[in-house]
Amino acid sequence: MKYALFGQGEGVRAACAHPVWASVRQGIVTDASVSARMRGIRPGMRQATAEALVSDVVCCPESAQPEPVMEAVWRTIWKFSPWLETVNHDAFFLQMPGRAAPLREVRLLLQQLDGLLSDEQRVRTGLAETPFLARALVEWSRWERVPAALYRKAGRQQLIVSPGIAVEVQAAAGRQPAASLRFGAWIGRLPIQAMWLLPEQARTALLQFGVRRLGELTEVGADRLRRHFGKEAFGWLHLLQPDAAQTVRVNYPPPERAETWRANVDEPVDRRHLPALVETLASALSMQLERAELGALAIGVRWETDAGSGGFERLMKRPTWRRETILAQLGQGLETCTESRLESVTVYGRDLRPCSSIQLRWEVRDGALMQADGTVGENLRKLVGQVNRKYPNGIRIGMRPGFRELRLQAVLGTGTGSAVGAVLGTRAGGAPNGTVHRP
Repeated sequence: MKYALFGQGEGVRAACAHPVWASVRQGIVTDASVSARMRGIRPGMRQATAEALVSDVVCCPESAQPEPVMEAVWRTIWKFSPWLETVNHDAFFLQMPGRAAPLREVRLLLQQLDGLLSDEQRVRTGLAETPFLARALVEWSRWERVPAALYRKAGRQQLIVSPGIAVEVQAAAGRQPAASLRFGAWIGRLPIQAMWLLPEQARTALLQFGVRRLGELTEVGADRLRRHFGKEAFGWLHLLQPDAAQTVRVNYPPPERAETWRANVDEPVDRRHLPALVETLASALSMQLERAELGALAIGVRWETDAGSGGFERLMKRPTWRRETILAQLGQGLETCTESRLESVTVYGRDLRPCSSIQLRWEVRDGALMQADGTVGENLRKLVGQVNRKYPNGIRIGMRPGFRELRLQAVLGTGTGSAVGAVLGTRAGGAPNGTVHRP
């Protein structure tokens, strides 16, 4: 059987020397230290409310990347099981197979994490039969005590064991279980406020309707849920029947594609060759990404010199694999390398995303294999851009020709090969109107 462990860090989204602090993003508290949480500050609270509640709280901006302490937590967890899924900058799912609940292994893991985290940091974890149930335990525990669940601690770290596993543990110890709760049967008692998969507005509306627990959704009925919340409400009822085959989506270690150059032993290269090296590596990385049909949301470069190491990274709004884009992102940052001798250079792309491919048609033209209608397609795109600059949305791509376009085509006697004559018409006001089909 496979068991799932969900953990969420507290006090790990920012670095602050003050013991009472909260990380803030766009005026909303996203995390807080243990001392701040003990004094009433919670994630989701407005910054002004937190400052009014605790006068000496220090609010600092949330880090754009995971803090080093969270990276260390993930590395430690990965040693216990390779089925690790990182969530945002402060949480994780871990899947651990075994014939019995791995309570001893989880306790050993939490003891190691206890040595990594400071007194103002901790991890709250839930052990259950599936990842969904494991996270439900953690979310539920923030509102009230989970009935029939086991609560354990390893130092400052907290562990909540699902009622279903608690029955197994008590039976193995020869004790009569406090309650006979089979797999997932206890999830119906989950408070609506703790159901993180529901939008906040939906949770507020359900509370106004008198729905306090997840299991009470069945009393409302699918039809009434659909009328008030739309089609997505149909999936809420399925939450009462957790999928026993659910698994984590492994994403650690984070995927990365890289190209590296290394100097010969004891033969470092002068720093002035860095731009040329980066250009060569960027070309190789671009080809690698294109072959794999991947795009990177983060592009960076690392270097090792005789004086130490360095590097930088650029975040992209859209996945990219193009050589020109990679070089444009890395060009200015190369000035930060001030050392004189280079030993190795690495250009990498991480946070990879699949890129959709387009089927191309090819033909032999003048004895060479060329893309069919490639020239016509490029000219047509330029024409569309010129027309739309003067008449916004005058021509659109992908629409079917209307009656006037078809009549014009018939009058002009054009065939399908003349793209411009087939798609352009004239509005009454003189502005062009029509459609464009991709070649």
